[in-house]
Amino acid sequence: MRAARALVLLFAAAMLTLPACGDGGSQPPTATPASTASPPSTSPTPPSAALEVVGSSAAFFLYQPAPEETLDEVARLFGGTGGTLTPEELAIRNRLRSTAPPLPLLAIPLSVASPDAPFPAGALRAAVRGGIVLAVPAPEVFDGYRGLAALRRVELGRGRPADGYLLEFWTTDAPVAKGGLVDPGARFDAPAFAIAAGSLEGAEPFPNGRRAETDVDGTRVVVTVPAESPVAPETVASLLRPWR
Repeated sequence: MRAARALVLLFAAAMLTLPACGDGGSQPPTATPASTASPPSTSPTPPSAALEVVGSSAAFFLYQPAPEETLDEVARLFGGTGGTLTPEELAIRNRLRSTAPPLPLLAIPLSVASPDAPFPAGALRAAVRGGIVLAVPAPEVFDGYRGLAALRRVELGRGRPADGYLLEFWTTDAPVAKGGLVDPGARFDAPAFAIAAGSLEGAEPFPNGRRAETDVDGTRVVVTVPAESPVAPETVASLLRPWR
């Protein structure tokens, strides 16, 4: 416990060297409006819709469905058995012209698994093969970021359950999860860190990112931080835990 607290203090000290959110910090990519001189798109779905949604609110994260994954399956994956997320909601939010696979990049409403996991950890655990441990940030990681970090992108490997995963977290300009609720007014600010395992452990979420490997209950997990991050990837890696 004492070691974890020391790491949090180091974490927080490093975060204080970052520019204030909205004050020179890098901004998330947003879709560029097409020129009126450009020919009309023939794509059945607009891939920029999800980026526009996530660019305006950190209450959503990005997810690229597998080639054969249906909208119903995506809704069940992130909506749970209670049906809190419907295919119709996803179609409207992402302005889908077609709901048939293959689906484009989607914006998924963020759900909070618990106060210690301000993201859909249970859904992600169910989406990954049993032999692969889902490694998630311990509460100390979010404490180190002063509560200003949230899940921005999920990528799952081949198959369902998937043979790997990549979870990308960004800093935000305000806490996204407050008392179990999600604040739609919070916005993403800059890349923070990514966690990958299985078939996606070799992914490169950030250009020239710095990497560190760790073992979480027998699964090799790779943490990547942006090249300019004041936080060492080893610090985040030391504060991962398995989600059961």
